[in-house]
Amino acid sequence: MPCNTRAWLRTPRVEPPGRGLLGRPRTRPRLAANAPRPRELREIAAHLPKSAWTRYTFKEGSKGTMVAEFAFLRLTTVRERLPGPRLWAVFRRGLGSPPELKFYLSNAPLACPRRDLAELTGMRWPIETLLEEGKGEVGMDHYETRTWRGWYHHMAQTFMAHHFLMRLRIKFKKNTSPHHRPGTPTRGWCYQWRRRSPIRHPGYH
Repeated sequence: MPCNTRAWLRTPRVEPPGRGLLGRPRTRPRLAANAPRPRELREIAAHLPKSAWTRYTFKEGSKGTMVAEFAFLRLTTVRERLPGPRLWAVFRRGLGSPPELKFYLSNAPLACPRRDLAELTGMRWPIETLLEEGKGEVGMDHYETRTWRGWYHHMAQTFMAHHFLMRLRIKFKKNTSPHHRPGTPTRGWCYQWRRRSPIRHPGYH
């Protein structure tokens, strides 16, 4: 999220539509006169105490493990100058000098573990890679539809096709985990599969 995104630490009071002391009756709700102003995320992060920051490992990058300091708060967002939904605000601060500060908003449940919120901040690159592969491999962006249903059907089919390709990639290639072992040889595995089950792939439904 942009650093100037505004939010309230506590949900302010809202006056419902109705007749006021002077003038015409109000047709829309409005903030109460004594409601505090919303604050920018960078301002909120600057006033967080040192005890609010915790170090988490949030991603396994190409150069190794990526670690940063995180702080989590429940905030009320601004929607058309009125209080919006109550969300998680995640502040990620790098360990470099000067530290890089990033901001995230999440509608995860209140009981969501903090480590899960920290790991989700590192999912941008895998999601972008997924979209690029979907466009290049299964034609995610090759559609000419004029209705929501047609677009939804195309997206659902491309997602299923890409998921099938990912399953095959995991099956025939080496595991990408830190403690990987050599995968099963393709030629021998196919030969055994043809002898056991010539109808369908074992393990797939």
